[in-house]
Amino acid sequence: MNKFKNLLFILILLPFAAGCETDTEVSNTGLAAKIYYTPACATINGYLTLDSNVKTYVFQHEIDEKFQESGLEVFVDFQLEEQRPLTAECTQAEIIKITSIRER
Repeated sequence: MNKFKNLLFILILLPFAAGCETDTEVSNTGLAAKIYYTPACATINGYLTLDSNVKTYVFQHEIDEKFQESGLEVFVDFQLEEQRPLTAECTQAEIIKITSIRER
């Protein structure tokens, strides 16, 4: 009877464990994010937010024209710049350099 209870317990929990997803969507070319191109915002050209968290990162370099939109869903790889977080009128965030980007 004890084995039956254990088996029943496992069968009840199995669908929940199998259905769990992580918040970070990773592809072979980067992390899932939304990019916002905002060249009119002080000294930054835009920012991005990873789907896995609500942290914002800003970038100061130019990006390909096809990504110069707001709210575009992309896969991105980036490196943190070794500078203090940038404070601008429109946002405050760590500065990054985007190393690769592609549409989702």
